[in-house]
Amino acid sequence: MYPIVVIGGCHTAGFDKNLWEGINYFTIECLSWVYARKINGGGIATIGNTALEYGIGGKDFINAYGGFLEARFFEVYGNGTDTLGEIWAEEIKMYVDALPARNDMLHCKAVENWILLGDPSLKIGGYGK
Repeated sequence: MYPIVVIGGCHTAGFDKNLWEGINYFTIECLSWVYARKINGGGIATIGNTALEYGIGGKDFINAYGGFLEARFFEVYGNGTDTLGEIWAEEIKMYVDALPARNDMLHCKAVENWILLGDPSLKIGGYGK
């Protein structure tokens, strides 16, 4: 069994990064993709940020921005949702409902950055759950 990896931090799912060296471009693999693509190891799917992750320090970490999304993944799963895409969608819906993501650029960016690399139809725990 392989885990679903939830990675907070900046650019952890930044799959669109390139380096220029002479006449060649080199794609830099992001941490989320390294976990997702590892054969016989790593994770079956990852969720992370495509760019800068905003956050609040201290005890309020889970009340906004990346900390809110990271914590809500486990909250939604703990409430009985066991399909990966449904969990991801529900945590984003919770963010938009609770915080001004429609009216505030930083909150909007927090939601737009939070992506899933993997099969959204994946049932967590497999068939036997």
